[in-house]
Amino acid sequence: MAASATGIAVGTNVARAASGNYGELGFGEGPYGGGDGGLAVSTLGATSVTATSARFAGELSDLGGASAADCYFAWRAVGASSWNTTGARTLSTTGTFVTEIGGLSAGIEYEYRAVAAGSGGDTASGNTVRFTTDAASAAPAVDSYSVTEAGSPNPHAEITAEWRVSDPDRDLDTVTVAVLDPSGTVVASSTTTASEGRDSGTDAFTVKHAKGRTFYVRVTVTDAVGNSDSGIRSVTE
Repeated sequence: MAASATGIAVGTNVARAASGNYGELGFGEGPYGGGDGGLAVSTLGATSVTATSARFAGELSDLGGASAADCYFAWRAVGASSWNTTGARTLSTTGTFVTEIGGLSAGIEYEYRAVAAGSGGDTASGNTVRFTTDAASAAPAVDSYSVTEAGSPNPHAEITAEWRVSDPDRDLDTVTVAVLDPSGTVVASSTTTASEGRDSGTDAFTVKHAKGRTFYVRVTVTDAVGNSDSGIRSVTE
């Protein structure tokens, strides 16, 4: 299964790989060991892997007599019939090159390899490296939420918020309940550290000298990777 993604290499030149009998698209099974004085490139491990992106790295170890080489990456989802290629960085000396790939699919195994196309027409490819993107992160949810106010004759607003939250990933982080006035200013708030896949709680607030005033009470649940959900209710003293 091929993914729709883009690669942005450091540098702006577009690679033109000579076939050199190196297999698919000219970079299937070229030499990559070095040591014979020929063009040589190796594939380094993927880093900064998320559910939708990864960072590829390669190393040009020998120019093989060429004045420069266009260095880029070929990549695909494991099992796909065709390869994608990134943009290229032109190197005139040996060294490493890096490309950021975005738009990948969560929980999928991918493979990639570094490719070097020398100015003299030779092409070499590195070994193939595999990695799996992170699983998709599900957002937490506010399952139930209610707000009450104690009412008159108390001249102060006595607000009670009851909430229940959940997260299928079981990575709940915090639940924040905030009391806002009509201008959106927070006049009181409370944050609870939530845990695992489900939690519930009650928060009570007193806003003095609030007779006849309306307040908005907002609950926000956030998980460990920043996904969130919220709900809001209004009360009048």
